[in-house]
Amino acid sequence: MHSVERRRHARLSIALPITYWKVHDGSVHHSMAFDITKRGFSLKHPQDLIIEDIIHFEIKIIEEAVTGTAKVLWSGGVVERSNTERAGCIILTLTESSREVFYNFIDGVMNKLTPQSRHY
Repeated sequence: MHSVERRRHARLSIALPITYWKVHDGSVHHSMAFDITKRGFSLKHPQDLIIEDIIHFEIKIIEEAVTGTAKVLWSGGVVERSNTERAGCIILTLTESSREVFYNFIDGVMNKLTPQSRHY
């Protein structure tokens, strides 16, 4: 018997460059965001994020930058062949211009995918 994921928003299984900095100490990190939805994303991090951390982020989409704030919902699970872990973040805010760019990008990619290739 296999499990079925029941997600509200389909995930994009792509990786995009992300720069993030923690609100409480301002430390800046460069990484990759993946499993992206309109509500959140996962990222690789150098074992520095903990649950409830608030981060500001900038995700590079083609030649645009999407900026906002997110909260770490989970953290853990070492990524193969690296000294990094994964964290799951929920987006709290996006700038007005970022929201349009971000949503249009996700919708555009999703419209090109077949239903079988979408991850829910």
